Amino acid sequence: MARTLPPIPRGCAWTLLAVGAVFAIIGALSLAAIPIVWKRSQEVWIEARGTVMETSINKGERRSNQYRRNASRRTKTYSSATVYTVMLRYEYEAEGQRRTGLAPTIEEAEDDEVYAQAASIADTYPAGRTMPVYYHPKNPGQSRLTVKEAPREFVWDVVFGSVFALIGVGGLLLGRVGLKR
Repeated sequence: MARTLPPIPRGCAWTLLAVGAVFAIIGALSLAAIPIVWKRSQEVWIEARGTVMETSINKGERRSNQYRRNASRRTKTYSSATVYTVMLRYEYEAEGQRRTGLAPTIEEAEDDEVYAQAASIADTYPAGRTMPVYYHPKNPGQSRLTVKEAPREFVWDVVFGSVFALIGVGGLLLGRVGLKR
C-alpha cells in the first residue's frame, strides 16, 4: 500500500519556494564561479628569496559546543582550548622593492594545543634564515609561503556551491508540490 505525504499548507509552500529560490541562486552563482576559483588556484606565483626577520608564537583560542542527550533532556556544554600558531615576519624583494610579509609556517604541530611543539617549530626559523617566498604576479605586495593555495579551498568552494544548489532545488520542488495540491 502506497503511503502519501500529508499536504503542505499553502503558506509553507510559498516560503519553501522563496527560500529555495534564494538558496538555488546562491548555489548557482557559487557553481558559476568555479572556473574563476579554478584559475585562481592554478595561478603561478613568482618565487623570491625571503629572509626571516622575526618568529613569533601566537596564542589563540578554539571554542566548541557539544550536545549531549541525557535520559530526560539535552544539554549543551561549551569548551575552549588554547592553541599556538607559529608566525613568520619575513622580507623579500619583488620588482626591485623590499617588501615584508607575515604568514604562518608551512609546518604545523601535530597537536596545536601543545606549546612545546610550536616552540620546536619556531626554533627551526631563526632570524636571518633564508627561505622561498611566493608573491602574486599582479600584486607583488601579496605574498605567501606556499606555491599554490591549498587544494582543500577549491574543494570547499565546490562543496559549498553544490550544497546550496541542492537545498535550493529541493525547496523549489517541495514548494511546487505544495502548491499543486
